[in-house]
Amino acid sequence: MALTFNLKRLFKKKSNFVFLLILPIIFNLVFIYGMLDKNTYKIGVIDWDESELTQCLDDYLKEKYSLKEYDSVEKARSALLNNKIDCVLLWPEGFAESMNSENPIEVECHSVQESNISNLVKLDLDGVLKSCRVIRAESGDDNELFMVRVKQFMNEETRVVNETMTDTGGDIENSAQSLGFLALGILFMVVTSTTIILRDKESGVFNRMIASSMPMRQYFWENFLSFFLVAAIQIFIVFVIVNKFMGIHYGGRFFRALLCTYLFSIWCISFGMLISSCFKEMTKVNTIIGFFNLLLLMLGGCLWPKSVMPGFLQLVSNFVPTGWYLSLAEKQMTLANPTAGLLEGILLLVCSLVFMHLAYRKYRFK
Repeated sequence: MALTFNLKRLFKKKSNFVFLLILPIIFNLVFIYGMLDKNTYKIGVIDWDESELTQCLDDYLKEKYSLKEYDSVEKARSALLNNKIDCVLLWPEGFAESMNSENPIEVECHSVQESNISNLVKLDLDGVLKSCRVIRAESGDDNELFMVRVKQFMNEETRVVNETMTDTGGDIENSAQSLGFLALGILFMVVTSTTIILRDKESGVFNRMIASSMPMRQYFWENFLSFFLVAAIQIFIVFVIVNKFMGIHYGGRFFRALLCTYLFSIWCISFGMLISSCFKEMTKVNTIIGFFNLLLLMLGGCLWPKSVMPGFLQLVSNFVPTGWYLSLAEKQMTLANPTAGLLEGILLLVCSLVFMHLAYRKYRFK
């Protein structure tokens, strides 16, 4: 049976095309988009000064955060209490005019509780405002010269931020989290794809193929290659969409992250085929794979950053395939050395080969 024929057999039913290819892509993109939306800081702004300087500062903040302008304290407070925004900035009246005085008016930053987000915004603004005060002192009383220099400074800061985002992939943590959610999608895709072999057994197709002149080795590897090709198409489409439309550049090393994910998909398929070879009932296989999937995702740090996990669980994550995958991908994204994460890559490959060998032996001697 040729590989192309096996693919046609897999996609003969339209439901298989939907469940094997379309839904997993949508599933991955929705989860990754939700993760990105959660990690975008939402800042509210009340501008009582209404000066050219505060408008310029707002434009700068828009390049880094999701900015929402409010015309009253009550509306901003309501949005803050309802978690629509993370913190509120208030430009007091006379803020721009006080820039050259000995005691300049400070910007106010309010949040429901002191958080890393509000501290981050404060630190960001403190650095920018210090530079603005230096420019104000150098410009004297010439407001026009002051604003020209401030805009030049802001444009330069924005350019540096954008270049950094392009060259390094922005927040590597976001890239790692997107791969974690992608791992979730790949693992659960395995439940659908590898159980096709069980359907072959239930329908008698498996026995008819083995009873014919087809060697077990051919049946096994053509199914494996078919599953991998489907997974490879899914992963590539998700990577392109996430890279082009969601602003995740994977540390500027797109193809390295892609190859790491392909290696992980090989392990996922070998794992699914091994479980499918051990049981005859589809409900048992789905239950067991679902249980192990959740366990691996949680222990590997796919659903949350490893930094928030207890020390013991962080240690455990070094011994599970999902942890190897994320560690390998993160090293490949952040380090220039192409052999970075070599140990994790070897562990994934060896584990995949062992699972494939065990699954093949199971099918062969049944």
